[in-house]
Amino acid sequence: MINADLELTALVFVFYLFECVHFLKQNETAYTGVLTGKLRKWEYLPLSYTLIGRHLCVVNPLRVDDGLVIFRDKDLISGQAYPDRRTRAALRLSNPSISILRILCSALAIILFVVFPVIVYRHLLLFLWQILLAEVLLLHITTCSIFTMELRRWQKDSTTRLSKALAVFLNPVAAIRCIDVLTQAVFETLEKPIVRRLQHMKSETPPQDSLH
Repeated sequence: MINADLELTALVFVFYLFECVHFLKQNETAYTGVLTGKLRKWEYLPLSYTLIGRHLCVVNPLRVDDGLVIFRDKDLISGQAYPDRRTRAALRLSNPSISILRILCSALAIILFVVFPVIVYRHLLLFLWQILLAEVLLLHITTCSIFTMELRRWQKDSTTRLSKALAVFLNPVAAIRCIDVLTQAVFETLEKPIVRRLQHMKSETPPQDSLH
């Protein structure tokens, strides 16, 4: 394997690892899935290690399904409420389109992280690059099409939807983790009535001094 091939292969892995890293702002909490199906909690605390004022959060790179959810309102973080909302979100993401999207993401990951390194290692890239490129483009375009259709259902804000769609369209590596984006959009949709209810309860709660 020549240096250029090695650098190209390493660059693909670096791009993917970059997609698995997120930075939490203050008062944000994230849940990521692990291989056993359980959840890991990432929380921005006063003593947390930070980088440029952000707390590091890493998604399991071996899972291409709904592996990340970030809560942005600390009042909504609840160990009892979260699994229930996660179950409801999973049910809403259990339609046939999402099942096809999971297969496409897995296939794209296998081509980029298994097939491509093997081809490079065997010095066959010069002979097979057209076939490899066609497969990646076909999977990427199909993935982006289904992703955009599902994102339109859950992300109503057009500006946010466009920025998320562009990030997936312009980067086949980012497309592997597109279900994380959908999961976040579903959770934000489920959060809205809860936020309104909490705000209404707070507005109706009298100050503590008035109770004495």
